Amino acid sequence: MNSDDAVLALSALAYGARMDIFRLLIRAGTDGLPAGRIAEGCGLSASTLSFHLNQLKAAGLVTNRRAGRSLIYSANSELVDALIAYLGDTLRPAASASEDTATPDEDVINVLFVGAGNSGRSIMAESVLNHLGRGRFRAFSAGVRHTGKVSGMALDILRRAGFPADAARSKPLEMFTAPDAAAVLNIVITVSEDAGGLNTGALPGQPVHGHWPTADPLGVVGTEVEIAAVYDSVLASLVDRISTLTALPLRSLDPVTLQRRLAAIGRHAGDDVSSPARGVA
Repeated sequence: MNSDDAVLALSALAYGARMDIFRLLIRAGTDGLPAGRIAEGCGLSASTLSFHLNQLKAAGLVTNRRAGRSLIYSANSELVDALIAYLGDTLRPAASASEDTATPDEDVINVLFVGAGNSGRSIMAESVLNHLGRGRFRAFSAGVRHTGKVSGMALDILRRAGFPADAARSKPLEMFTAPDAAAVLNIVITVSEDAGGLNTGALPGQPVHGHWPTADPLGVVGTEVEIAAVYDSVLASLVDRISTLTALPLRSLDPVTLQRRLAAIGRHAGDDVSSPARGVA
């Protein structure tokens, strides 16, 4: 296994629901499981399960075969063995060499997610990166017209997927532009069209700007189940983008190249929520 394959596999697993699916399939062994059994075992809707299975299949972690009218999904045991061996060979010497060396604070990459109201999308992105960044990243979020309120549905969706949500709060962008700013930023990512034209020159640290346009779940009208499905879709989109971000060799990229990479991530993993009304996330 090479490093690109390992990063792809690990990025696909860096999400609570996908790890639950994969654990279930590992336990099922070579017999595998039909989609209905997986959805029941993981508490997922059919559409959400389909999305996660496709991500795991794209990374080579899951295979499927037809049995009558059903598709049976199985964990790719050969790839799992190769990934474990790769991690053992690659990480064990690195851990040994660095076990007495703490990571200096200046090596942490500060990322600010900016939305319109800092109540939905940007809050979710902050939580996801702080979880998936595993200490290499420090994520913040703010709103250009912050509402002071955080969407309860966004918090419920985060908790259900295994992401931290208890400390979430809506914050004004001015917290990061004042002389005593909360952090010196390396990267600023706008997630709403309202914030897409943000002048990052006013932010300390001359951060690199990326724009990840993401549909606004607060503007969607429907039943509670339908709205929850939209939030699920937005969270999945953010997880995919952030997983790609965390896999980049950021310290070796010059600002121009990094900006191109951020733009490519924004184009690659857009969500597919249809014609949402504009909101204040």
